[in-house]
Amino acid sequence: MDTPTPRHGVLLLLKFLISPKQTIARLLEIDPHFGVVWLGILEGITAALRSSVIHGLHPLPDFVGINSFIDKIIHFGLGESPSLAITIFAIVAYGSLLGTTLVLLGSLLVRITGIFVGGRVRHRGHRTAIAWSFLPYLIALPVWAVFATLNYSSLRLQSFPYGSAYPWELFSPLNLLLLFDYLLRIVSVFYLVRTISTVQKLTTWRSCAAIALAFIPFFTLLALSQKFGF
Repeated sequence: MDTPTPRHGVLLLLKFLISPKQTIARLLEIDPHFGVVWLGILEGITAALRSSVIHGLHPLPDFVGINSFIDKIIHFGLGESPSLAITIFAIVAYGSLLGTTLVLLGSLLVRITGIFVGGRVRHRGHRTAIAWSFLPYLIALPVWAVFATLNYSSLRLQSFPYGSAYPWELFSPLNLLLLFDYLLRIVSVFYLVRTISTVQKLTTWRSCAAIALAFIPFFTLLALSQKFGF
């Protein structure tokens, strides 16, 4: 069967939100690579933009505070006060690399843990499942972009050291947006459970186990290393 056209791709995106299992099964038959790269890139850009906004619009907050040498390199490359153009370029470049890497790494981890719960090993199918499952998270991309545009000046003045505890004020606009972001991530995990169960031919609970084994240790280590400053 032929590779989907862009018009059919839009229909597949909408269909996936309604019927994730059936759509993933269809994609595996038609073209397992369809949309994987672009979805991964856009998801990574969304995550990079989010991290930048909640850290004073720093272009590369994920690299700040790791060690003094890296901090000096970033400071030398970006300058004392990076321009808007540099900030956008850094977010897009880093986000693209981040999203692609996470899709590849996530697919490898779930593929490995799936073996322990009786799942099938289909590497191409795992990349498709990871990239497409976080489609709902892309709703946050225009929301973060609009928020950053409207609050650019004030956000620049509210920067705080990366790795410090986030100053939660429950009903501030930024925190409400952050809660919305987390909600979309939770919804995406629900989709991930559905797609992994399809790819690996697992029950829902076994799919949950495979995902937990793959991601909980990784994100726990990440959170502790950053002192929950994310």
